[in-house]
Amino acid sequence: LNVPRYLFTNAMIAERCSFDPYEEVVARSAFVDSILRNPETMDLPPFHSLIPIDVFCDHDEQFCHKIIHGKAISNDTNHLNRWGILHLAKQWELMENFPLD
Repeated sequence: LNVPRYLFTNAMIAERCSFDPYEEVVARSAFVDSILRNPETMDLPPFHSLIPIDVFCDHDEQFCHKIIHGKAISNDTNHLNRWGILHLAKQWELMENFPLD
């Protein structure tokens, strides 16, 4: 980024660019999140799922990561990129209830 150094430090830039506003992420994902958490409300059969905001967001601290291990996880505000999908898949495999053992 070409940001004037007299206005922002590298740390300030990194901090602002590393997280998405929690409220915005939760609002954007509310519809899909409600289906994944309560499939019976849509007359769907039970299924295994992983809710991305539970992996990428800290609900206690109320922030969502945009960068993990130095790599961006998305190229826009709504869709994971290749790295984000791989990270999500690896996290799912580590969960106790991973359905594909």
